Amino acid sequence: MTVEKQIMDKLEKLNHKMKRQLARSFQKGFPLSSVQGVSLHFIMTETAKRDVFTKDLEQFLDIKSSSATSLVNYLEKLGYIRREPVEEDGRYRRLVLTEKAQEIWPELDQIIEGYIAGKFVGFTDEELATLDRLIGKMLANT
Repeated sequence: MTVEKQIMDKLEKLNHKMKRQLARSFQKGFPLSSVQGVSLHFIMTETAKRDVFTKDLEQFLDIKSSSATSLVNYLEKLGYIRREPVEEDGRYRRLVLTEKAQEIWPELDQIIEGYIAGKFVGFTDEELATLDRLIGKMLANT
């Protein structure tokens, strides 16, 4: 088995374990699934900087347009977001958080940030920079 194959096997295993662990983080009485929670967290953190649209969520999650639209429709149905027209161009609808989303923000942020922090326990700043650089190279090859 080549070194590349061993690395790919480890990456697949890591990806699978991380998805399962993240999903378990959201099962403890939280009203959203892991994908819904990660999506809402993305919308929350990004709207502090700029307008966020369904297309942004599509790119962030690397999913099809139809899947992103379904996800946004569901979050809207649950009452966590609403779509508002952009003044400059009414064809565009920005995603806006509701009061219901603001109410769960502290717990949602704690779940996501705690999960992320747990993945990098024991890493030095240099190791994090190296990992970031190497993953960036792999992403450039895909």
